[in-house]
This record gives sequence, structure tokens and C-alpha cells, in this order.
Amino acid sequence: MILQTGQRTDIPAFYGQWLINRVRQGFVDVRNPYNPIQITRYPINHEVVDGIAFFCFMKGQDNDFTDGTAYGYSCLLWAMVN
Repeated sequence: MILQTGQRTDIPAFYGQWLINRVRQGFVDVRNPYNPIQITRYPINHEVVDGIAFFCFMKGQDNDFTDGTAYGYSCLLWAMVN
């Protein structure tokens, strides 16, 4: 599975450290926007995730993910150019 991040929010620009913490912890909890009391926990580990894809709006972001690798995961970075 490819973990795709940042479609609505620029994760590397604003929440990079949060995502790094989630990868280290091995899971992410996601609240259903249509049913706020429903929370789903998704595992983030090498058994489930093959790679991480980022969609970025801001140039020049630099963290452990945007260099092309992240904790042994293949990474792909899409940048929005204005």
C-alpha cells in the first residue's frame, strides 16, 4: 500500500514532525469527518506500507521525508508550482 499524504494539507510544510512521530509510533488515528465519534486506527509499518507519497504546496521544505527516504520507506514528492 502507498501512504498518500497532503492532499488537503501540506504535511511536510506544517505537520512534518507529527508524521515522523506517527511513523515512529507505527500507527495513525483518523477521525471520520462525517461521523466525528468514529475513529479508525491505521497501522504504519513495513508489513502494510510500501512507500509514502507527499503532495506539497510550498517549496524548500526539508525534513526526514523529503530527502527521498523515510525510515526505510520509498518516498515520492509532488510539488505544486505556482
